[in-house]
Amino acid sequence: MILLTSTSDAVQVVTSAAAAIDVHASWVDALAGVITPGRNNKAIVTATTTTVVAAPASSTQRNLRAMHIRNKHASLACDVTVQHTDGATIARLYKLTLSPGDALEYTDQHGFVPPPNTTAGIGEAPVDGQIYGRQNSGWTSITASLGSYVQKAGDTMSGALSVIPTAATDGVQLSGALGQARVIASGASADIGVFYSAKGNGAHYFYAGGFARVGFSVAAGAGANTYVQAVGAVGRSTLQNNPTGTPIDIHDGNLLGTPTAVTPPPLDSSAKVATTAFVSNAVAAGAGGAYVGSTPPASPAEGKQWLDDTTGILYTYHVSTSSSAWIETGPADSVAAGTVVQTAYAEYTALTSTSAVFAGVIDAVPQQSSGTELLTVTISPKAATNKLRLHFNAPMTCGAASGMQVSAFRDGTANAIASSSLTAPSAAYICSMNLDVEIVAGSTAATTFKIRYGNLQTGIANNVYVNGYAGNRYLGGTQRASLQVTEIAA
Repeated sequence: MILLTSTSDAVQVVTSAAAAIDVHASWVDALAGVITPGRNNKAIVTATTTTVVAAPASSTQRNLRAMHIRNKHASLACDVTVQHTDGATIARLYKLTLSPGDALEYTDQHGFVPPPNTTAGIGEAPVDGQIYGRQNSGWTSITASLGSYVQKAGDTMSGALSVIPTAATDGVQLSGALGQARVIASGASADIGVFYSAKGNGAHYFYAGGFARVGFSVAAGAGANTYVQAVGAVGRSTLQNNPTGTPIDIHDGNLLGTPTAVTPPPLDSSAKVATTAFVSNAVAAGAGGAYVGSTPPASPAEGKQWLDDTTGILYTYHVSTSSSAWIETGPADSVAAGTVVQTAYAEYTALTSTSAVFAGVIDAVPQQSSGTELLTVTISPKAATNKLRLHFNAPMTCGAASGMQVSAFRDGTANAIASSSLTAPSAAYICSMNLDVEIVAGSTAATTFKIRYGNLQTGIANNVYVNGYAGNRYLGGTQRASLQVTEIAA
């Protein structure tokens, strides 16, 4: 994964020659839960530095998912360097020489993949039959001293590996006078990791600071501290702690001693022994498979995926050098547009009244400082792009022939988002007051909607009643004022 997280970030390709280099890059942008794909094509024909993935817009995270770089020149090779810059520091990610027709690929899953026939890093043109190994931080041939003992296509093996050269070479496999198969490792006497055979009694040994016998039933003798023996019936495997102890069947579960094991950190791919508990925890927290739940898993590894089963949104855990976070990588595909995601509801059944007056009537937006609060509902939207639909209803009466008003407000915003009004023709006249409005959520943070009510106009002494009139509640509480907020998928 290569991320561009600021307006100064960019991915660049540096070419060393005037070849013909084609570059294609594909990415996705994440902004406030919205995923937007993008791509770019470049044709480079000079020795230059070219921006192939530009910086994202403000507050946008750009994830480079794939990049393909191909040298289509008929005869000219070109050194290609891929680098990431944040506007101040350049990090060179990968460099190789692209021969005519060769291509370098980068994918989010596999990283950089060079051409299958590349010789980058070897330091010489490969020779038929040569075997190369790492020595002193470089590549070198390890078959030069074996000569004709390395078989090439069509060759016939000749000679015998029976002499140990006086000058040992790292990585060269040899055979000694006793039939040892030795691998020299940085020193004439460095025999650790060497297999020996035909040492007087027909046993096979593995040397690891002391001879460890492997494979045959042999007499007890000096020099073997721990070894595996095959004794008794054919196929029976035993483990013996010392040459004179009693063999124990490996399969009976009664192995001696206290096993110890390292616990490698996440992303450690070294060949170390791990405890059962470590493997179980790694499988649970690792990148394989998606965790499903309403809250993310604890101690996730890089690349771990979490499917929020309350929203249907898929997240991927990303660890950088300075921070770590769950990044939304998939929308709630299972929720179709127009589907009801959730609702929040509140009601009021008691008798209540107010003499408060809303300031201004003619083309003036009602303010939250006017009227009296009647109902509130709080909801946490599942997606910022979803819609929130408010529906309010209440039985209301006046103490005189006058106007009544209700207004809806959001959080601490002073201006009303919607209002409704009625004029009662006489006192005690029951009116059904309704208010409906639909807005975009705009955020996934919890938000509170409020209904305030009161007199529509000044100059008239009047009370506005809800659920009754003049001290009497109507219908025993079965009529009510109610507010419902419905979240609808965009």
